Amino acid sequence: MGSNISAVSGDVILIQSPNYEEAARGVATTLSALDTSPAERAARIELWRKQEWHGWFRWWLCARGTDWSKPIWIGLLVIGFSGLVLYGMWTGRWFVTAGGVVAWFTVVNLSFFTYFGLSLPGPPPAVPGPFTPAQRVLATMQLYPAGYNRRKLPRVRLVVPSNSGAEIVMELAVAKLDSELHALMEQQQQMRIQSGDAPVTQVVLETLPISRAEIDGGAAPVRVVAWSWDETRRSVN
Repeated sequence: MGSNISAVSGDVILIQSPNYEEAARGVATTLSALDTSPAERAARIELWRKQEWHGWFRWWLCARGTDWSKPIWIGLLVIGFSGLVLYGMWTGRWFVTAGGVVAWFTVVNLSFFTYFGLSLPGPPPAVPGPFTPAQRVLATMQLYPAGYNRRKLPRVRLVVPSNSGAEIVMELAVAKLDSELHALMEQQQQMRIQSGDAPVTQVVLETLPISRAEIDGGAAPVRVVAWSWDETRRSVN
């Protein structure tokens, strides 16, 4: 990928890597669809647990099956209230019980709200692959900084049309973004805040010679070769 960012001014503001036009010339528009197996989905969740333990734990506790956060929340309230009532009975200091009930209710609720938030992101989808190496294909990309949507690591979300008519979705968590992609993400910050989601960037992807074991360990089966961002396009749809 080129090292500079070029901008084309006019009715449409287009920001792209210098090599985009050349890289996009004659590339494929679809990839062969690859179904992911239950073992691969389980491996992706295990990788998520290692990379972002708190996000995994919130999902494991609340959304994997039974929502255990509710009985834990109720149990903490009952234990606290019971202890305060017993304290009042033993000491006669009911004003402490009354104030303690309000304080305990507030602490427990604020703690749960702070930890779980208003939304609970589910596990990232399993990454398909490996693909036949050295293929180039047009795709769309969205860049998310660390901390966005309660994720610990920066993320690259890639959507690639497949020859079956469906879309191949890859959500890759990375310890550190490539310097150019990081610069692009910084440029998109205002639009990301205004629209509530990362804007869409057109990219050229190249498939890599990689094993399934490497993918399950967190390696990406593709790399971004070039990109082009139309500031007027805000979403995938």
